[in-house]
Amino acid sequence: MHFVSDTEVTKALTFPILIAALEEAHRRPKMDVLDAFLGDERGQYVIRSAVDPGRYMASKMFTSFPANLAEGRMPAVQAVCVLFDGTNGRPLAAMDGTEITHWRTAADSALATKLLAPPNPETLLCVGAGEMSEWLIRGHRTVRPSLERVLIWNRSPDRGVDLAQRLAKAGIKAEAITDLDAATREADVITTCTRAHQPLIKGRNLRPGTHLDLVGGYTPQTREADDEAAKRSRVFVDRRESA
Repeated sequence: MHFVSDTEVTKALTFPILIAALEEAHRRPKMDVLDAFLGDERGQYVIRSAVDPGRYMASKMFTSFPANLAEGRMPAVQAVCVLFDGTNGRPLAAMDGTEITHWRTAADSALATKLLAPPNPETLLCVGAGEMSEWLIRGHRTVRPSLERVLIWNRSPDRGVDLAQRLAKAGIKAEAITDLDAATREADVITTCTRAHQPLIKGRNLRPGTHLDLVGGYTPQTREADDEAAKRSRVFVDRRESA
């Protein structure tokens, strides 16, 4: 059995490789998936298991502790993935799931942008400046290199400024903003990754054709966009049961 570290994960993956693999995977027959949630939003343990008949069996086990971010010592989400041979049950690999989660989440959002967003968008709005934000920005810009301008809104403005400065050092034109409604009206693509319980994106501010990528709402309590945003949209999901 292989043990795959976070460093090895990053050496093996690029966004073009992973986005292409995810697109192929979404076109294959549907897998059997089972989710189990234990604990609450302050400290949660989640197991997602999947069977791809005749190919693989796998589980991703992760914890979610939002308070870790305030303490600044550990990420909020930490994970391990295990993979088995689907023909004989042999364990194949145990992998650093935290790094895989970063790559996979951003790549799936980027795939949606590739398939659904306008062909030449210019302005990307990123709502939230947590650990996933930079990954999402990189993923979206991979499939839409015309996204030359990045606006960043965060509940704590200092974190948005820090992210904008990091992106600027990488040659990306990024700006931390405080007026989320105004930025929503400017954006061609919007990606959100927060734990908000009250809607941040308001449908009345969305221009026709805007691509809205909602990542953070993973429990019945979390909510990143309002009813009007849903009413005005065509809705696509990566997995109906989870949505």
